[in-house]
Amino acid sequence: MKNRHETDILRERIIGLELQQARELQNLKMQFHQTLEELNPLYQLKKTVKDALTTSEGKTDILQGAVNLTANWLSHNSVLALLQKPIKKIVSNLVLNILNKLSPSKHNNT
Repeated sequence: MKNRHETDILRERIIGLELQQARELQNLKMQFHQTLEELNPLYQLKKTVKDALTTSEGKTDILQGAVNLTANWLSHNSVLALLQKPIKKIVSNLVLNILNKLSPSKHNNT
């Protein structure tokens, strides 16, 4: 009778250890996949961009870079070179009109 009781206790312990081993194996697999993902160069690039976008300096730098790239592309595009002067005139007139509407009017001062 004592042997049966000890055998049951040993079986329960073995089952408990097997369950613990299965849980630890799952955790180890998850950590392995997470480590592989973090070592991926694309993940590092995404993380760097995300970190850059969270700071105001990073946002400003990215915005300035985008504006510079766009301006460079527009200035070197041969099709747009023909339309450059009319476009500049239209854009400058639009900007002046917007600035005039946004600035304090001269009618209020007189």
